Amino acid sequence: MFDAYDQGDELAQKVVNTFYQDLAAGLYNLFSVFDPQTIFIGGGITERESFLDELSDQLKKYPLDIRIDTATYSNDSGMLGAAYHFLQSQQSEVC
Repeated sequence: MFDAYDQGDELAQKVVNTFYQDLAAGLYNLFSVFDPQTIFIGGGITERESFLDELSDQLKKYPLDIRIDTATYSNDSGMLGAAYHFLQSQQSEVC
């Protein structure tokens, strides 16, 4: 999808723009509820070099004073979080 987006495909442009708009709206809602200093985003999408710039363009529509950054472990973040959660739950059952 992003290859087609980068090549200017009209449908891909619409789909990707909608993705960024929806993500920005979701981040704004999270910010409104939790008031974090920074939101870290992980997953394969964050490996796209222009990801933060494209997301920032959509976030400009919202009154945010927040830092958005990519998670250190990128696409492995979810897997590492799940493993950590599992290990923590097993440790609490043993204790």
